[in-house]
Amino acid sequence: MHQDPLAALAADPSTPPGQLARIATERPDLRVRIAEHPAAYPQLLDWLAGQGDADVAAAVARRRAAAASTAPPASSPASPSVTPSWQPQPLVPQPRTAHPGVPEPAPTALAPASVGTGSVETGPVETASVEVASIQTPWVATDEPAPPARRRRGLLIGIAAGVVVLLGVGAYVTWATVFSKLGGAPTAEAAVTQLLEGATSGDGIAVYGVLPPFEVDAFRDAAAPLSQVTQDAERVDVAALLDEVEIDLAGLDLTVVDVDEGLARVELTGGTLTVDADAEALYDALVDAYSGTLGDEVAQELETSRDEAVDALADGLPWSVTAADLVFPTPAGEQKPFLMAVEEDGRWFVSPLMTIGEYVTVLQGGTRGSMPSDEGERYPTADEAGAAFLGALPSATTGDLSDLAAVLSPAERRFVEVYVQAWVDDANDGDLAGSALTIDGALEATDLGGGRARLSPHELAVTVDGETVTFDGVCATAEGETRCLDESAGARELGLDQVGLVAVEDDGGWRVSMIATLADAFGTVGENVVRLQEEGKLEDPEWLTENFGDLAPGMGLGGTGLGGTGLGGMGLGGTGLDGLGLDDGALGEDGTDWTGEGWTDEDWTDEGSGDVTAGPAPATGTATGGIPVSDEGVGVAGDGDTVVAVYVDLMCPFCAQMHAAQGADLVELARQDGVTVEYHPIAFLDSLSQGTAYSTRAANAVAVVADRDPEHVVDFLTALLENQPTENSVGLTDVEIGELARGVGVPASVVERFTLVEGVEMGPDSEWSASMREFAPWVVAGTTSLAEQLGSVSAPRVLIDGQVWPEADTSELYLPGALANAVRGAARS
Repeated sequence: MHQDPLAALAADPSTPPGQLARIATERPDLRVRIAEHPAAYPQLLDWLAGQGDADVAAAVARRRAAAASTAPPASSPASPSVTPSWQPQPLVPQPRTAHPGVPEPAPTALAPASVGTGSVETGPVETASVEVASIQTPWVATDEPAPPARRRRGLLIGIAAGVVVLLGVGAYVTWATVFSKLGGAPTAEAAVTQLLEGATSGDGIAVYGVLPPFEVDAFRDAAAPLSQVTQDAERVDVAALLDEVEIDLAGLDLTVVDVDEGLARVELTGGTLTVDADAEALYDALVDAYSGTLGDEVAQELETSRDEAVDALADGLPWSVTAADLVFPTPAGEQKPFLMAVEEDGRWFVSPLMTIGEYVTVLQGGTRGSMPSDEGERYPTADEAGAAFLGALPSATTGDLSDLAAVLSPAERRFVEVYVQAWVDDANDGDLAGSALTIDGALEATDLGGGRARLSPHELAVTVDGETVTFDGVCATAEGETRCLDESAGARELGLDQVGLVAVEDDGGWRVSMIATLADAFGTVGENVVRLQEEGKLEDPEWLTENFGDLAPGMGLGGTGLGGTGLGGMGLGGTGLDGLGLDDGALGEDGTDWTGEGWTDEDWTDEGSGDVTAGPAPATGTATGGIPVSDEGVGVAGDGDTVVAVYVDLMCPFCAQMHAAQGADLVELARQDGVTVEYHPIAFLDSLSQGTAYSTRAANAVAVVADRDPEHVVDFLTALLENQPTENSVGLTDVEIGELARGVGVPASVVERFTLVEGVEMGPDSEWSASMREFAPWVVAGTTSLAEQLGSVSAPRVLIDGQVWPEADTSELYLPGALANAVRGAARS
């Protein structure tokens, strides 16, 4: 389940006041809870009440009213006493970072405490109200002697030990084991050490405590619905697996390289990570963890192969990796693995964002810029932050990102100034200098709560080199044509008509945040995916097709709720014109416009290949892109037969599902007198194979077999569907396609023709030639033919004597026997 350490601290009555002050500044969404906390001191309550949040002010008022009516005379709690067995080390106050505008709690003395083997006895403590003088401030032990590193013994043991500690030794040990892990570390080396040791020991609080709050917290809301999807889908129980694994990090050695003021690269120069477990217990935990996702047949197979699998696990354990194993090559030579640490308010944090930037720079052999020398400007309102963002865009289009960086959150600003600006400078070479961008209009803020606001365009006219697009809400208008996201059923269902640029409040001022924008989008989509999953819609192919059109097969929502949603395919991956489908480029090769409604006659284009003509057809093919199969053989349609035309794109998952349900029946139907089955390999999902045009390459290969080795064409088509690559992958290579063909009996001499272009065999790694291959024009003509018949292209499609089947309930496509019954009924009529 999703864990929120700061929310847990805000709900814990033992959390000290100084920690509450920090949480109040970082988490506006927790301020009501903090106002209700027994350790919230009067000055903090005054500050909370003055932040302009009505809910928080009401909580403060309730707190004070209750205290005024019930508070007894103040009394000091008795100091705890136990039978001592050892004397604690001297205590010193924990250095604290002041929070601007937040009053600090009054300092108090720490009552003497000792810990022994007996029980803790405490005096009476007043609970109706808490006076400042009775609250203990955070304290920690001095650095020496340092406690020895603890080895992981399982999450359950750790939790049990934590409970004993909290209940048995009181506030001092609580601070030493929990609160001291928050708020960064004193040095860059200490921050990385805490992160690595926390990660290997399963100490989530230690890891969280040395990550920059903004970088992590921005995705907190997005993670909650995603974790709910995982939970609802009965995914892997990772915690149960970790209980059976012992992870040890030994000999950790770090070297700090000062990159800039407040920025350090901490290199891993020594250390060994070892993972060990009891092989039998780990295998059983693996089976149990996956039990929610496995069928009975698979579970039985796992049980049958248990002994063999346990032996294999035992041979591989313990598994170790050393720092030397992780060294990688760069243009400047070998580089040790590293993490980047940043300094904020005198404390050091491990920055995932800066780590990514440094790895990209090191691997490219590039340069970096300098850390920001000031905190930048904060804007009084979210609207003003949005206006500053718009004002920075013209210079950004010329390659100067300084104005744009100044509008962003501190974490994003340093990332842009140190890394992104250098990348743009290296790639620019003056190419952007001629861009002319003007903006007229505004972004209007909508309060999201928790110190966030969504910025939406209002009559915002963006002009680039004389061409203007006007954005208003979720609509865009260009050349008199308006397109709106809320016109798309799929976009509405996912909540994409609600997303937008997000501004965040930081120390009383507002800035724009791209991280928060992404988090808001993912959070919105995640919440709607959870809703759709609970409603059962993600398992309904008909509903997916109705709402997402031909994108439905690529949604990948049925299993996990989120896999491969491909938002870019919905026209959201680009900017301006491209993103809203207002230019030719918005009509992708997948055959859908941005609404997912499918091709219309005028939409069908094949840019880059000139005039589309049928081209040569396979010897057994038809002029409309079909390969007829009847009892008289491949390429022959029986006279007067009922014709079953089956249209499949070999990258389409629903096509594979349909073929799995109907494929065997289609073979039997073709053997019967009076029925001809026409297989139509079409290609409209080329855009879902990362530029390799897999749909066209695979369909061309089927056409080659139909031309040169027709008796194997149905088996080859079946093999391609049964070994279908996932959407948004590169697809199968030409070599892999050839291997499948040879596996069903296609001769090598025929396979060689799969990459033939104008009589020349191009060989492997020639995906670029897909549209020029022997039967590619014929495939295009077949796809066009479907568009001409039905006004759109989608797959799978089945036509019985020219009539679409099924007429209404498309779930019949995936019901074994349904198509055969329909064909028999058509033949009788």
